[in-house]
Amino acid sequence: MHKLILLAPIYISTANSLKFADGFEFSATNPQSTPLLSINVPIGLQYGANSGKIQVQGDGQGRRTTTTLIDTTNALRVQPNQTLVLVGGDVTLEGATLKTAGGRIELGSVAGEGLVSLTPIDQGFSLGYDAAQN
Repeated sequence: MHKLILLAPIYISTANSLKFADGFEFSATNPQSTPLLSINVPIGLQYGANSGKIQVQGDGQGRRTTTTLIDTTNALRVQPNQTLVLVGGDVTLEGATLKTAGGRIELGSVAGEGLVSLTPIDQGFSLGYDAAQN
């Protein structure tokens, strides 16, 4: 049995940086001496020319009915009412199961440079793709 249970909302992204309302930008590709803590809410995920790939692999065994899908143990899951987001260039699921009870699952594909906006909602953030190539 393979299982990864995440206790909080999780955002998996190939973004180059995370932008904040105060102008601060946490860069994954150009690390600099930056403050260790920002009390501002993030406003977006900044992508460069190469958005990168996210691939989730699973065992993909057989068909699943509604009943067995609910009971599946081999899944990438978050706790009930939480959010699971995968945003990158190509996002592929190969025999994989994503799971949440009463929460949100969002898959997003970004083709190149641009900003995916983050808007706070009850279950984490809503993502906006108006300023991104998708």
